[in-house]
Amino acid sequence: MKVAEYASFPNVPFPMRFLEQEESWNLFRPKAFDKKVCPMKFDNVAKEVVKNCKELPLVISTVAGTLSGKRTLDEWWKVAQTVSSLVNLDDYQRCSGVLVLSYNHLPPHLKSCFLYFGVFPKAREISVKKLLRLWTAEGLLELKGLEEPEKLGSSLLQDLIDKSLVVVGEQSLDGKIKAYRIHDLLHDLCLGEAESENLLYVLNPPVSKGHQTVFPKGSRWVSLHSTRGYFSSIRFDDLMRSKTRSLHISFSISIDRLVLRLNHFKFLRVLDLEKVSCYDLPREIVQLSSLRYFSMMVCKITKDLSISKLWNLQTLVFRQSYRGASPPIILSNGIWEMSQLRHLQGMYLCSPPQLSANEVKYRALENLQSVSGLSSRCCTKEIFEGIKKVKKVQIFDMVHEICSKLKCLDNLICLHELEELSIEGYIYSFIRLPRLEFFPPNLTKLTVNNTRLPWKEMTIISKLPKLKVLQLKKYAFDMKIVWELTEMGFPELRFLLLEESTLVYWRAADDYFPCLERVVIRNCRYLHEIPQGFADSMTLQQIELHGCRPSLVTFVDRIQKEQLESSGSDMRKVYAFDTIRGN
Repeated sequence: MKVAEYASFPNVPFPMRFLEQEESWNLFRPKAFDKKVCPMKFDNVAKEVVKNCKELPLVISTVAGTLSGKRTLDEWWKVAQTVSSLVNLDDYQRCSGVLVLSYNHLPPHLKSCFLYFGVFPKAREISVKKLLRLWTAEGLLELKGLEEPEKLGSSLLQDLIDKSLVVVGEQSLDGKIKAYRIHDLLHDLCLGEAESENLLYVLNPPVSKGHQTVFPKGSRWVSLHSTRGYFSSIRFDDLMRSKTRSLHISFSISIDRLVLRLNHFKFLRVLDLEKVSCYDLPREIVQLSSLRYFSMMVCKITKDLSISKLWNLQTLVFRQSYRGASPPIILSNGIWEMSQLRHLQGMYLCSPPQLSANEVKYRALENLQSVSGLSSRCCTKEIFEGIKKVKKVQIFDMVHEICSKLKCLDNLICLHELEELSIEGYIYSFIRLPRLEFFPPNLTKLTVNNTRLPWKEMTIISKLPKLKVLQLKKYAFDMKIVWELTEMGFPELRFLLLEESTLVYWRAADDYFPCLERVVIRNCRYLHEIPQGFADSMTLQQIELHGCRPSLVTFVDRIQKEQLESSGSDMRKVYAFDTIRGN
C-alpha cells in the first residue's frame, strides 16, 4: 500500500477489495451462460461454484469461461468439485489452481495456441495480426481445405476470450480488436507449462556487468525477453539447432552484439527480430529455406541476394529506424517468385517480370493479402496487377521520392478485392487521390495521414459507395477554417475519426452521414462546433472528444440535450477526455 501511495502522489490510490456475493454472481453469469440467464438445472451448482471462488474476480471469470463450454450437469459438478478442493488454500494458490484447471480443460489445438503467448514478454500488448501470422507460420492452425488462416485464428482467439484466458486490449475505430493482453499469472502459467513440455525456453537473465554466454535448451521455441545485461554470444549445439523452430528477440539491440550463426538453423520457421537492427541483411538468412515468418530492422539489402530461396515465406517485415528519412529497402525481382507470401511490410517493389516475351502478362503473388509501407513510386499498373488479390494496402509517400505522376493512384482500379487503403505522407506529400471511377470498387476503410490534400478531394471520398470507416489523421487535408458539406454524401459511413485538424467550424446538412454510428475527434484544438444535424441523427450512438476545447465540449453537450428533449431518450453517449484549458 505504501508503494501505491508513493506512486500515485498527490492522488489517493484506488483501494482494491473483494467482490460482494451479488457482484460475484453478476460477473459469473454472463460469462458462463450464452443467454446470460442461468438455467434452473444449473442453479445450485453454479451458486456453489461462485461461493467457492471466494470473491476473487480473476478466479470467477476464469472458472466461468471454463464452464461456458460445458453442457451437462455432470461436467459442471466435476469442475465444482475441483474448485471446492482449492477453497482452503491461500488466494495466490487458489488462483493458480483455477488457472491450471482452465488450461487442462482446453482442447489440444487450443492449448498450443495459448502456450504461444509465452514467447512474448510479460505485461505487453500483443498485436492481433502479428499473433495470427506467427500461429500460421508455426503450423498451430488446423486448416481445412481453402479455409483462411486469419479467420480460423480469429475464431480461436475468440474462444480464449470467452474462456477469460486473454483480455481485449486496443481496438480500432470500428470496434475490431487490434491487440490482446494476458494476466501476469496466466503468463506465468504459459511459461511453466511450455517449459515443462520442453516447448519454450525463455532467456531473461538478471542484470550483469560482464559478458554473458547463453546456452538455450533444446526447445522448439526460444525467446529472449531481457532488456538488461549484455550478450556476447548465444550458442546452440547441433541438437538444439535441429529442434529450434522459432527464435524471438523482443528488445532493441544491434546484430553485431549477437553471434547467432543463423545458417545452422536449417528447420527454423519463425525468425522474429523486429527490434534487432543491422545495416545489411545477413546473407545467411537466405539459407533458411523452411522460414515462414521473418521480421528485422534493416537499412538495405544487397542486390545480388537471392531472396527467392525463401520460397516458404508467408510474412516478410522490414522496419527502418527513421522511416521516410532513410532510402527505401529495395527488393529484387526474386520477390515475385515467392508464391506463399501473404503479408509484406516496409519495402520498395520492382516491377514484376513478364511471363513471356509474346504477351503483356506479369507474374503475380496470388496469395498476398496485405502490403504496407509501399512507396508511392510502386503504384504502377504493372505492380498492382502483380498484387491484384490484396485486401489491405498502406502507401507511404517518402520525402526523397516525390511522385512525379500525381495521378499514380489511378492505378488502384486494378485492385478489385481491396477493402482497406491507407495513404501516409512524410513532411509534405505530393500525392493526390484518384478520381472516383478509379477507386477500388469494394473499398470499405480509408485512412489518410499527413498528406495535406486539398479539401476539394473530400467530395470524392464522400461519394465512395461502400466506405464504412474514414480516418482523417494528422494534417490529412490542408489548412482550412470551415468544412461545410452541402450535398448528400457518405451513404454507408459508420465510423469517422478527425485528428489534429486546423478546422474551426464543421457544418453539414441534415441528410449527410445517414448511417454514422460513432465520431471520434482527437486533438482538434481550434474546433468550436460540429454539425448541428447530429442532434436529429437516428443512427449516431457515440461522440468522443479527446484534447478538444471546452467550447466544443459544451456544444456537443447541447446537441445531446436537444436529442434527449426531442426523442425522450438518451441514446447517444458523449465522452470528453483531456479537455484543454481556455475557451
